[in-house]
Amino acid sequence: MLFHELDLAQVLRKVVEAIAGTFGYAQVSLYLLQGDTLWLQHQVGYTTVIPAIPITQGVSGRVVRSRQPCLVTDVHADADFVGAIAGIVSEVCVPLLDEDRVMGTLNIESTGDVILTQADLELMTALGEHVSLAITRACLYTQVRESEERFRALIADLHVGVLLQGPASEILLCNQQALDLLGLTESQLLGKTSLDADWDVIHEDGSPFPAPTHPVPRAIASRRPVNDVLMGVYRSTHRAGSGCWSMPIPSCTRMAAYVRSSARSWM
Repeated sequence: MLFHELDLAQVLRKVVEAIAGTFGYAQVSLYLLQGDTLWLQHQVGYTTVIPAIPITQGVSGRVVRSRQPCLVTDVHADADFVGAIAGIVSEVCVPLLDEDRVMGTLNIESTGDVILTQADLELMTALGEHVSLAITRACLYTQVRESEERFRALIADLHVGVLLQGPASEILLCNQQALDLLGLTESQLLGKTSLDADWDVIHEDGSPFPAPTHPVPRAIASRRPVNDVLMGVYRSTHRAGSGCWSMPIPSCTRMAAYVRSSARSWM
């Protein structure tokens, strides 16, 4: 189930609640490491919490520094122990690792006459490996999503028309400047390709500009930049001249077409 979840916050919540519900642990918490501090992400079973733990403190801090899981059968005998609630008697804490990098800690604690054992340590260590993979995957997805959001914001803010086209020259993304230049709405433009028959494009001299010779299909085929091509694109009211540059994105079959308005127009 975890590997189908890509939202990091949901992964962390499901991990903690599944461990508590499936294995019957009363106190479960998960922290992620940011800088030199562990920050609480989700917990079950605590009436008060420790939201942040410096890695110089607590059993969790020791686990981060050593990168090794830890079983404390008697927390009162461990000088590093820091308790969030009264009555804690034992603790298991395991590091969450991305290769050699510590991402955080997964922690269970017990109260009353329940003493955690080596079996609990082994179980949590095994679970920690799966949890680490799920967190790594969710983090990568989050990074890609945030990167795409920044890219979309950048494209939207440019003062030139921009089209992002796929390997079949289908339009995947556009900004408002491109829509204004082409006289189309976003719904009309997205999904269209450079080969669509309803494009009416001409050369500077007024001669037809066949679709296969447009800059984007040529750049896709050659995987090389196609520069300084002047195209006339038919609009419902006039033919507008536009300078069009197509440039392949390195190591990818997607294309970015940059369209700049030109003062030249044809009737």
